[in-house]
Amino acid sequence: MFSTKYYNRYLDDHFDRQYYSGRLKLKKFDTDEFQSMINANQPNLLPMAPEPGPPCIETRNLSFHYKASNPVLKNITINVPQGRIYALLGSSGCGKTTLLRMILGMLKPKTGTIRVFGMQPGTAEVKIPGPGVGYMPQDLALFRLFNIEETFEYYGRLYGIPIETIKERIKYYIEFLNLPVKTRLITQLSGGQQRRVSLAVTLMHQPPLLILDEPTVGVDSVLRLKIWNYLEELCTKLGTTVIITTHYTEEARNSYRVGFVDSGIILAEDNPQRLLFKYNCRSLEDVFLELCLERARQPEISNENKPQISQHCSIPEVTVQIIVEESNDNHHESSENSSDGSIEQIEMSQIPRDMNNNNNNSQTSQEFKATDDTLISPILPTPPIHPNAPQANMDGATNTKLPWLDYSRLHALLAKNYLLYRRNPVSIILMNIIPLVQVTLFCVTFARNPENIPVAVVNHENRTQSLSNLFIDQLDQQSLSLHYFDNLDDAIKSVHDLQTRNVITFPSNFSRFFRKRFLKPEQITDEIIEQSRISLYPDTTHAVFYLYTYQKVLEGFEKFLTTVGKSMGFNPNFFGSPVVLTETMYGQNSLQYLEFVTPGMIIAVVHGLSMLIGSFTIIRERFDGHLERGFVAGIRTTEILLSHIIFYLVPLFTQVVLVLFLTFYIFDSQSLGSLWEVFLMTFVMASQGLIFGITMSITCQSQVASLLMVFIMEMPMIFTSGVLWPLESVPPLVKTLAMFNPLTLPIRSLHYIMLRGWTLMRPDVAVGLISAVSYLFVSLISGFVWFELFK
Repeated sequence: MFSTKYYNRYLDDHFDRQYYSGRLKLKKFDTDEFQSMINANQPNLLPMAPEPGPPCIETRNLSFHYKASNPVLKNITINVPQGRIYALLGSSGCGKTTLLRMILGMLKPKTGTIRVFGMQPGTAEVKIPGPGVGYMPQDLALFRLFNIEETFEYYGRLYGIPIETIKERIKYYIEFLNLPVKTRLITQLSGGQQRRVSLAVTLMHQPPLLILDEPTVGVDSVLRLKIWNYLEELCTKLGTTVIITTHYTEEARNSYRVGFVDSGIILAEDNPQRLLFKYNCRSLEDVFLELCLERARQPEISNENKPQISQHCSIPEVTVQIIVEESNDNHHESSENSSDGSIEQIEMSQIPRDMNNNNNNSQTSQEFKATDDTLISPILPTPPIHPNAPQANMDGATNTKLPWLDYSRLHALLAKNYLLYRRNPVSIILMNIIPLVQVTLFCVTFARNPENIPVAVVNHENRTQSLSNLFIDQLDQQSLSLHYFDNLDDAIKSVHDLQTRNVITFPSNFSRFFRKRFLKPEQITDEIIEQSRISLYPDTTHAVFYLYTYQKVLEGFEKFLTTVGKSMGFNPNFFGSPVVLTETMYGQNSLQYLEFVTPGMIIAVVHGLSMLIGSFTIIRERFDGHLERGFVAGIRTTEILLSHIIFYLVPLFTQVVLVLFLTFYIFDSQSLGSLWEVFLMTFVMASQGLIFGITMSITCQSQVASLLMVFIMEMPMIFTSGVLWPLESVPPLVKTLAMFNPLTLPIRSLHYIMLRGWTLMRPDVAVGLISAVSYLFVSLISGFVWFELFK
């Protein structure tokens, strides 16, 4: 049975209550009949609701799909009156959020039209997205490392609210929504408290349109009623239009109009009390069930033949709380009229519904009764909402702006990036600690000359004063660790057991036959040649050990010849190599492989880490919902990109300085060119890596995909850039393709600066800087276009 205070009064004065009570139970209630009775018998008791003004939101035959085979919305047609609360009811996944996103201008309909305040959303005139709307998403989308005050200040700056007004509203909403102290971090709040903070930042700039997606989930019933009262005051005093989705079906009875959504179709749209009367139901949940059953019986139903909306709803707009109790002796009169032995006791709690009658609202909204019979104190007075009160700037955050950039919003985004960076130790480690660790490990471990290579020696000459011992003395004892064996088998076995890496053997008559070989060349025989040889048994499975051991044996043999020739009275240079190294034109005679690799290492480290950091910027905010909420607040893609680029240039500057300081001053690497030009080239490459990462963050759909893309791109770029091995060793086609590698020309230019001392005035060096800047801008423009098209 459904009843209201007005209806009870109406029956008490003019009709027999028992007759109409029985009639309501026996047949479906005829709303039109009830309307005509009221008009004929008591026209002044229940005044007609005023004619609603032009609709705030109007959609016609709206359809949308991600895949053509699976439509999300099907010919949606709704009308949201201005200055009213409109509730959308439906199960999860029925299309409510998609509909809201199209109203916000975040999605474009496939067919149909949307008009908000008579204009298409997304245009500059309607300011939606922008300060013309307040949007509370279902997923909250709050920065968890912010505290409550910082959250208010961030969104307040986006909306252009003066800081003094922001402070006032922080104090008001903390008290109104029963929030903790303003210094409490969002991550330290409960789920319900986080939802209240999200609601508060949505309401703070008092826009003409509020779109709230599940605002009261996790909120206790007392506070829920306070929120509804506050929303009604906004509608009354400011003419604010509110669209709200909720899972609490009975909560929607407080709205002016309710729309039931199921599988992308509007089943019905009307005043909730009218729907309750029409379907003879006690709750909107029962109405929803009736609508679903009706649709099941008529599968061809569509939005064209859904129940029509009555623009002149005369049903008294009240909130009804129905409490069903078991019959007892104190209610014997009602028990006699009830066939099942139970009664229906009606507890009424009127909430202001006449949005155009301020007097009635002020009287009836002072107090109301909760389901637990606890009296709720009147809600706090709303923030100042008179004409002179500071409101959000509907033209943007500030008046000092460009067509594509607003300085106040840019300042808010930069402050946001700073707070997140400061409170996220992972970012600090990635930007500063890891580059230092990588450079340190590289300089300590990579491309240095190996030492203590184990070599087995078998010397069959037992004499101490032998040429074989003289040869052994000429070997570099620091690089080669000699292990002596009595026979060749034991020496070879040591190689098999990985105790040694190579074997050197000397014949038993090495000294005698070696002298004959040089003193009497005309008497040389095959036996003399064989007995004067030094045999090296290599283990080529370790190429570095083998090549380095062979090099040291040759160097030792040259020293050995010089010493033997000098002892025989020959000119020591007679036995030297005829190839002589003269004064070097570039570099140093003592150049090591480490110095050749260092330029490429510097660029590879800063470029790779910058790309990694950039790859998490946009996609992290998109994943947490911050990006969509920011777009609804009016942030432009250019402002987001510029805020990330400008902010991260400072950590990149620090990163490059630390890497170069460690390389040149701690590990004493040499640079014949200007360190300023080295810094410029390195900083440009770090910036290029950041832009590459941000572009990947825009294009990828998940953080894992973005991370994989970084590794997929970075490793081939390093391998084909000439960092580890010269490109002259690869086939001509591969070499040509490698020249288009973003790292190749900059690394070559840095190599020229550090090892040849050239400057950027030389074309061979300048081309590397030009290439780096060109790739930077190409990536930036590509990312901006993609971001603008698929945001």
